[in-house]
Amino acid sequence: MSGASDPRTERVWHDLLDLTLEGRAFPPDQLIHPYDRLPASAQPLVTTPVWDLSHESTGIRCRFLTDSPELHARWSLRSSTPVNNHVPHTGKSGLDLYGRDDHNAWRWAGFVYATEPTGPTHQHQSTLYQHAHLPTPREFCLYLPYRGSTDRVELGIPATHQLTPAPPDPRPPLIFYGTSILHGSAASRPGMTYPAISARRLDYPFHNFGFAGNGPLHLEVAQLLAPLPAAAFVLAGCENMTPPDVAERAEPFVNILREHHPTTPIVLLENLPIAHAWFQPKRHDLQASNNANLRAAFDNLTAQGDTHLHYLTARQLMGSDDEATIDSAHPTDLGFFRIADALTPLLQSLLTEPAR
Repeated sequence: MSGASDPRTERVWHDLLDLTLEGRAFPPDQLIHPYDRLPASAQPLVTTPVWDLSHESTGIRCRFLTDSPELHARWSLRSSTPVNNHVPHTGKSGLDLYGRDDHNAWRWAGFVYATEPTGPTHQHQSTLYQHAHLPTPREFCLYLPYRGSTDRVELGIPATHQLTPAPPDPRPPLIFYGTSILHGSAASRPGMTYPAISARRLDYPFHNFGFAGNGPLHLEVAQLLAPLPAAAFVLAGCENMTPPDVAERAEPFVNILREHHPTTPIVLLENLPIAHAWFQPKRHDLQASNNANLRAAFDNLTAQGDTHLHYLTARQLMGSDDEATIDSAHPTDLGFFRIADALTPLLQSLLTEPAR
């Protein structure tokens, strides 16, 4: 229905696929569905859980320009993650809007989400904003659900106004790979995942390859990511790993990326602190062992001459007050802000392309 007038509402609806989409690392003709994160060719290479999770649209966002005083959305989902203890409905079905202010900074602008049921037969419709004063077209960015599989999204505006694609960003993106934490659990809305926060602060495109419960530095995923253009890689897989896993896979994963990216910055993130590990020795020991093995891999690689490898500790990422998670492991918005606070200045110092 892209571009078709709806006489009942006097609106024109624009399909997101006709606008500027970011966050898809692979060409649309390689995807089974336009909002997938891995190409069809990856299905026989990756595990079944990774393949299923690749249909979730975390990190995919749309940039556009409009002068409209109101903006409406109608959308449907193919599926959303089952109810659990750390993913709100707002993360499973929410559309999260940011706009550039008069100083060109990204500012939060609006949000909608669906209540159950969800699925391709259930279309949702809501208002992202209204009564705005936009004398000239302003750039906006809409984030798609981080734990839902997006089916279709359209944006509606009055027929007397314009909505057009934003200019594409030619710079190579930041590439994030990891677990449910990087995937987004349990952010209150899609724009609050730490990859989204970090990329927005840096004003950089990014790809989110978070796979909830299934990000343990799979080497087949490294093979898929290595050929992609990248401004930097951020690797955060420890939460889904045992100490032997870390010892076995961390160095090979980096080395696979290095085959295509000999000088691209790669940042390793430690296992985030388990909030109640201070009185549970087994959990504390697992986290400490994971981090010790990750640090050993980092030391080995840098001793071999890798001068473009970087490292952030658990304490740097989350602080030491145990107040930034929802269930001892998955960050709240406070936790995601703390991770972004540690990560953003490091990435800023490493990027060779300036912010827009």
